[in-house]
Amino acid sequence: EGTDIGKQEVYGELLDLSESGIIKKSWFRLWKHTDDKGKVRELPYFETIVISLDTAMTVNTASDYTACTVWGVFKPNEDKATSVMLIDCWTEYLQYPELRPRVVEEYDSIYGDENEFGNGKKVDMILIEDKSAGISLIQDLQRAGLPVRSYNPGQADKMMRLNIISPIIQKGR
Repeated sequence: EGTDIGKQEVYGELLDLSESGIIKKSWFRLWKHTDDKGKVRELPYFETIVISLDTAMTVNTASDYTACTVWGVFKPNEDKATSVMLIDCWTEYLQYPELRPRVVEEYDSIYGDENEFGNGKKVDMILIEDKSAGISLIQDLQRAGLPVRSYNPGQADKMMRLNIISPIIQKGR
């Protein structure tokens, strides 16, 4: 009684699948581009912008995608804790060396046009998982002078890492 599974099994309610996982859709908030009066709302000042890449093992439609996420780290105000905003993301069947120009293009992006939002900022760091295609990509981009850091999750699989960060997301950060 009082649980989601009870609502489903006892009362026959259809549950929203986006609310049944480790991370709930309702925990996320979209950035409102206007305030209550219709005035354009600027993006926050991003202290740091990080590109994160999870590279694919092989390039075919049966394998995983290469996933790229771009994160803006900001402080909503002095009274609130540091927060993170997902600025951009994409997935594609790409592997090194085809992945390299796409990452360089992302690195050259400016997030938050200075004239439109007042907060234009370049990427501060590229974080790449040092497995499979990521190993060659890390070495190549570091030789080119880009601010690349490798990441190795060790024994923590994606589900373990998701469980670790889910309380942070639940708190709205």
